[in-house]
Amino acid sequence: MKSKIIIKVTISLILLALTVVSCISLPVQPTLISVTGTASPLSPKTQIPFVLLPSPAITSTDESFPQSIIECNGRGSLQEREPNFGIPGALVYYDSALSKVLFAGGEDFHTWDAPITEHSPNLIGFSPNGKWMAYWTSPAKFHNISFQGEKTEFSAEPKPLLSFVPSGSGLKQIGWPAWINDEIISLGVNNPRPGQPNYYFMAYINLFSSHQWLLDLYALKGFDEFGRGIPSPDLTRVLYIQGQQDGTSTLTLVDIDSDAELWKQDNFGNFLIIEGVPNGQVAWTRDSSKVAFVDNEKDQSTITIVSRDGKIVQKFLPAERGWASSLRWSPDSRLLAIGVTDSVIVYNDSLQQIMFTCPISEHQTVKDIVWISDRPEIVYYAVNGDVANGRIILLDLDTGISTKISENVSQFGGWSSEFKK
Repeated sequence: MKSKIIIKVTISLILLALTVVSCISLPVQPTLISVTGTASPLSPKTQIPFVLLPSPAITSTDESFPQSIIECNGRGSLQEREPNFGIPGALVYYDSALSKVLFAGGEDFHTWDAPITEHSPNLIGFSPNGKWMAYWTSPAKFHNISFQGEKTEFSAEPKPLLSFVPSGSGLKQIGWPAWINDEIISLGVNNPRPGQPNYYFMAYINLFSSHQWLLDLYALKGFDEFGRGIPSPDLTRVLYIQGQQDGTSTLTLVDIDSDAELWKQDNFGNFLIIEGVPNGQVAWTRDSSKVAFVDNEKDQSTITIVSRDGKIVQKFLPAERGWASSLRWSPDSRLLAIGVTDSVIVYNDSLQQIMFTCPISEHQTVKDIVWISDRPEIVYYAVNGDVANGRIILLDLDTGISTKISENVSQFGGWSSEFKK
């Protein structure tokens, strides 16, 4: 009798312990925090707050985004600027009607001339930290202006590159500059060779160092296999793109120090390359933790996010959303703005899901996107066939309301919090 009682008590204690353990193991519901520090004004039916949560471990998936995506309030309706309209810092762009580079911004929104005299400069735009604005003029002259009014310029003589290219080849053209980090700009170099008249590779130039040219030695080592690379801002990783004769591409993520291939994918279809240089379809986070890129194939766009160690997340955009044309990470590396046909989609990488989509007025195609730091706002540069008559539009992600900032825009150089009149 006594032994039976002991057995029953023991079983009861075991069951009680298991119950406690299972309760402790239950996942805690995360706390959602608005980026603005206040509750989002989205209607209760469509409220999807911005979240600041630790990023989960990145794993491979081929899960599609839901076919029914919540649409932002305002439905992308375009409004004219109100008298109290303003944005911090400044945007920079080239006005094709006035034939000049302009800054635009301020608490009481206004525009002012940028200190540039050369005709039709090629805008490189603001550095990631917003402290410099660069542009260049042909054939290869760089100009750099600081937010404090300092100016530097120099000619980037490409002849040193000739000693690194295969014999019998040459350098036909360099161009398409873009900021990699706060000091270094990448350039596409046309290196025509027998049988490959349009072969390109990437070179990098430091605007603040006497050692101007920084070559991608891994690409040169395997010159027949690689040539187009987009490095991470900390210059520890490079995503290489190798075009194939069948129109597809091979993508390879490489550790620069060890030359180790961390991730590779063959038969990547319809990866758009503009004149040999990757366009806005590739986006590294500012902290170099991951890179996102898009594959537009037939009626399906695929978003791939690769961590610096080679783990991936892969998602399919709904077919009716069309082709993706531009990607841009938020400053905190959590949110990804995706410009697709007639819409801007905001994807939350912490939750691995789309937050919502905002339609673009008048069927514009998004060419570039920038985030306004510390605000749930983006500015996008869009065109509709006429590249000399593009528009810059501010999109409030809380309200879904779009505000036209400028038109007749043929070049856009991003946003800086430092440049103020």
